[in-house]
Amino acid sequence: MTTTSIDKANHAEITKSARDILNGQRDGSTSQAQPENKGKSESELRAAARRKGLTLKDLAQLMGSSYSHLCSVANGRRPWTPDLKEKVMAALGEVPGQGVVYRQGGVITSESSHIREQARQNGMTLKDLAVAVGVSYRYMTQAARGQRNMSPRVQARVESALGGPVEIAPALCANRQESIPNGGSSYLRERAREMGLSMGELADLVGVSRGFMSDVARGRRNLSPKKQARVEKILDAPVKVEAAQPPTVNPRALWDRMEAHGISQNETARRAGISPSLLSQIMNGQRIPSGDVLRRLHGVLFAPASEELVAPVELKVMAWKKGGRSGVVVRGAGGPHSGSNPGGGTLRIGGRVPWGAEVEYAYRAGYDSRGRVSVNHIVNERGYGAILNKRDPEGV
Repeated sequence: MTTTSIDKANHAEITKSARDILNGQRDGSTSQAQPENKGKSESELRAAARRKGLTLKDLAQLMGSSYSHLCSVANGRRPWTPDLKEKVMAALGEVPGQGVVYRQGGVITSESSHIREQARQNGMTLKDLAVAVGVSYRYMTQAARGQRNMSPRVQARVESALGGPVEIAPALCANRQESIPNGGSSYLRERAREMGLSMGELADLVGVSRGFMSDVARGRRNLSPKKQARVEKILDAPVKVEAAQPPTVNPRALWDRMEAHGISQNETARRAGISPSLLSQIMNGQRIPSGDVLRRLHGVLFAPASEELVAPVELKVMAWKKGGRSGVVVRGAGGPHSGSNPGGGTLRIGGRVPWGAEVEYAYRAGYDSRGRVSVNHIVNERGYGAILNKRDPEGV
């Protein structure tokens, strides 16, 4: 059989396949090669060129063929010749079929898309991405949902802005997980409590309503990238949507601080501006204190007592952790010194910070000219979680 007869046979087979596809469309049936969505069609050759970052005109120039002739080949009106097959193989690494493929029109049935969530991870909204790419917001929305094809140049700009390949796929929002907490408390609420904040106060700092912030904490709504960054900065922790067991107060920590100040439980309640019965219930584990109550108790009990004001002129405190180990190193003036100046050396407690350890908090403490204690935090404050029991890291 000659080459011409092979090409004619291929052409006849392709024409028959195209006729079968058209008949199937008229009958309302769908073939396996055709997705159920009804996006605008394009040829297989055009799609293969687009995957290489080329338009069909660019491909025609590379192959040294006319654009109209290549369109006829792509649509099955003209057969692939051996010469064209060699050229397209050199340009694309494959010989595409002759027919049509379909866009993914309407495949995104969930609340978000891959492109939108990739933009969110980069701190951008889809509108910000559209502006960066130089297209309209509507165009970018349709492209993210597979309802519209991007040109090779636009796709290259999107991938450059997102730092990765473009995928047309459904995706859940980064901080929305279909209401995972079914009851009890949430991670955001308990993290705010440890920082001495109520959900209302957190919402005010973020600039949203309390109901909106509660919905976010329970996974029912999602934050914009800017508001999510604001929440993470306020709480010094990532936004998580998960159930959390409310931590209980550590009564030993409260009793120790009362003894250090020499005050009773009733006096502690009076100074904190709460009722003695409320403080009693908190210490007995019958009530969970709000962030405001935690802040008040911390202000009353964790201020330095008079007996604790015996310290060197300057004190450096650093807490560290490395693997399963942790410790606190204290260093300051007033340590022993061999020679004529006793007490003029360096005081060191807790050894040294091991190389590669992670610093949990660090600060310098000293006195001002009036004898008042001054603290300069170098890393961050411990927060009000010092009153609470430590939770099991493996637990929720």
